[in-house]
Formats: sequence, structure tokens, C-alpha cells
Amino acid sequence: MLLFYVVMLVFVVLLMPNAHENFDPFLNIMFTVIFLVLIFFYFLKRRRYIKNWLRFDFIFIIGYFIVHFQSPLLYSIGLDYEVIPHPWVNIEVVNYATWLSLLAILFWFMGTASVSEKKYYLLSKVERNNVFVDRLSPMIDKVIVISFALFIIVAGGALFSGTYDGGRSWGAGAGYFYLLLTFSIYLRTIYFVLSLEKETGIKQTIKSLMTNKVYVVSLLFFVLMFLSVGDRGPVISVVLLFFILYGLYVKPFSFKTVIISIVVAALLMTILGLGRTRIAEDLGSQGIIARGYTALISSNETVIPSAELASSNRILFAALDNVPERYPYLYGKSFVVNFSSALPIPGVTKLYTDLLEIPKYQTTTTHYFTYILIGANPTWGAGSEVVADVYVNFGVLGIPIVFFLFGLVCARYSFASEHCGKHVKVSFIIVYAGLVVNALSINRGMLLYPLMPIFYMLTLYWFLKIFKSSFRNL
Repeated sequence: MLLFYVVMLVFVVLLMPNAHENFDPFLNIMFTVIFLVLIFFYFLKRRRYIKNWLRFDFIFIIGYFIVHFQSPLLYSIGLDYEVIPHPWVNIEVVNYATWLSLLAILFWFMGTASVSEKKYYLLSKVERNNVFVDRLSPMIDKVIVISFALFIIVAGGALFSGTYDGGRSWGAGAGYFYLLLTFSIYLRTIYFVLSLEKETGIKQTIKSLMTNKVYVVSLLFFVLMFLSVGDRGPVISVVLLFFILYGLYVKPFSFKTVIISIVVAALLMTILGLGRTRIAEDLGSQGIIARGYTALISSNETVIPSAELASSNRILFAALDNVPERYPYLYGKSFVVNFSSALPIPGVTKLYTDLLEIPKYQTTTTHYFTYILIGANPTWGAGSEVVADVYVNFGVLGIPIVFFLFGLVCARYSFASEHCGKHVKVSFIIVYAGLVVNALSINRGMLLYPLMPIFYMLTLYWFLKIFKSSFRNL
């Protein structure tokens, strides 16, 4: 398989366009076709080892296609009227941006192909004695209840106002409790799914849920609370984690089921997005779903559910147009900040930025692109994009290296978690869970997004294990 990717790499390099040139519809369609060929052979190979279709790589690749290829493809056939003609976009960089996106994902495929899935598949067939025996669920439930209560107390007024502002009105204290709450729910979801037997039916699953009342009530309240204001990110993450782990360890999902579910979920998320508001006066008497549905049917334009996700590609266009001609490379600064801020150690990031005198707009690529596109005193953020995130830090030559390494990491933890089941270390599943909850958002954000949930869940897991062991020895 690696040889196939090397041959495709030679072909892709030969098709390399100029950094600035007239938009070529045929070239962009060809890049998309090549990407589709790559994913066809990738999934064809994986089909030999795994039957479940709801997993990290499938969601990540769908998100990657939407962000990096949907707009160039639709514009090439005359159906895109928002992303490519956007004021931020210099259309002369689109050919190169699509090619660079193809190059990046090709090296990701090469990274995954460098890890032997067959080894993990055969390892899963070996009978072992070690099984999942950790019994930390009651302790995690207590953490969830406490963090949920503190979060609501601190952020309650802003949280239940019915308006969406991305959490900016919560305050710093609420933000920390939100992180603890979210990652506790993630960890508890892992423990719940791992407690289910293979091929457990719906009735048995519901029965198990009823014996985990604290977890179920907390999860439902968490989901409904954020859906009520249209904050879709936390909901998508926890739902993805639950069902992906369920598909891996309990009952696999077919390709047809996954596609239908994705379409339905995308439509629902679109309605929620149309129905949310940042101004309290616009709430009216309708609920968020009713407002969104009204906006959807009254729209004079064709509403594409994936349009908002696809719009993130304009950040890559802007990055290629502005860096390094108008603004300098970051030379890894934001990657170090992302890594240090993901550590559950207060003050590390500030120490690093103060020591090197790094201005705030260079601490993350979300800040950097906001500074480039909106200015020094923004009232909202421009966001980021995964290929652009790597590009402004390490340049074009850094993209193949970083994405190859990312592919290695994804394959190692994916193959181990997906094949070895409950025999794999919980820490491996936690890393996989960190990838899962960011499977979509990583494409429209920063490459190191998964680090924070991974580090926090690992810290909480190890802390609870040590605490339980110490308490038992008293």
C-alpha cells in the first residue's frame, strides 16, 4: 500500500501548480478525483480488517473532504457562490491551496500505511488474561456532579440566556469547570461503553443505562443545555465519542447506517445553526429548532448542510496569500503554545510567551488569522484551518513531515483501540477518544486540538486510580 502512495505522490508532484495563477476548474476537479481514489483504496484495504464504519478515520476524512475539496469542486462546476468569491479569498491561490491539501492528506495516508494494521488485527486474535477491570465509574460520577454544579453556579446567567456567544460571557472560572465537566463526561463515556458486553442489544443497553443514572442524567442535561443555545461543538463531540466507541466495542455500524445518520445529523446541526442568535431581543417566542426550521424553509438560497464547515477553507486561501509575503511565518510558536496550554499545569503558557515576548496575536493561529484578516482590535474571530495551521508555522516543506507524523500517531492508536478491544490499555483508548472528539473540528481548527482532552483525561484517570489505590490501602 505504501508503494501505491509513493506512485501517487510522484503523480501529484507532477501536477503541482504555481503559487499564484488563474483558477483552473479542470485541475481542481482532477485533484478531487485523485483524493477520492486515495480514500477508495484506503478504505478498501481497511475493510479487510474491520467491518465497523463509524470510527475516527472515516469521520476525519469526510471532514477533510468537506473543508478542502467541497468548495473548489462546487465552484468548478458553478455551484459555489460563497467561499471562493469571498472578500478574503484571492482566487489566484485556489489551485495551489487545493493541491497542497491533496499533498497533505497523501502524506497522512502514507503515515497510516507505515503502521501495520495486520499486526494489531492478529494480536486481537490471541487469547489474553488481562481484561478491563477498572472500577472508577462511581468516582468519575462524583467529579461530574461537582464540576457540573460549579459550572452552572458560575456561568448560569449567561448560559441560560438563550443566546450563543461561544462561551465568552461565562468568565474564566466557568471555563475551567467546563473543561473538567466535559473531559469527565468523555472519560465516563469510555467506561460506560467498555462495561457493555459484545453484541449487547438495545434492550440490554437501555437496562445498563438505567443502572448508571448519574451518568445518563448528566449526559442528557449536558446535551440539551448546549443544544438549547445552538452550541453544537460539545454535543457533536460527546455524541461522536459515544457512538464510535459503541460501534467498536459493542455492535458495529454498517456503511449505509453511518451515511444516513451523518445526513440526518448534518441537517439537524444546520437547523440549530440557523436558529441560534447572539442577541437576546431576537429570541422571540419560538424555540431554537423552530427558529432554525423557519429560517431554512424561508431561505431563497440553496442551503448546503456542510457549507459552514466548508467555509473554513478560506482561511487556507488567506494564509497562502498573506504568508510570508505580508506576514512572517510563526516558526512553530503557536504549536509550542498549543502544547503548553494543553498541559493541566497553570501558568506554563504565560511563562513561555512572556519569556520569549510573543505577542498575543502570534500565540495561536486562530489569533494570527484574526489579526491578518480583521485587524488588531477584532470583535469576533476568523478561526483557523488545519493545513493553514501547519503552513504558517513550518511552511510548505513542513506540511508533508507533520502530516506524515500525524498519520503515524492516528494509525497506531486507532488500530490498537479498534482491534484489541478491552485488552488494550485504557490510556490508548483515551488517546483515541481525544482524536475522536476532534475528528471534525480539527479540520477547521488546529492540528494539536486533541492534546487538551487527551492530557486532561489522562491526568484525571491517573489521579483517580492513585486516589482509589491510596484510599483502599488506608
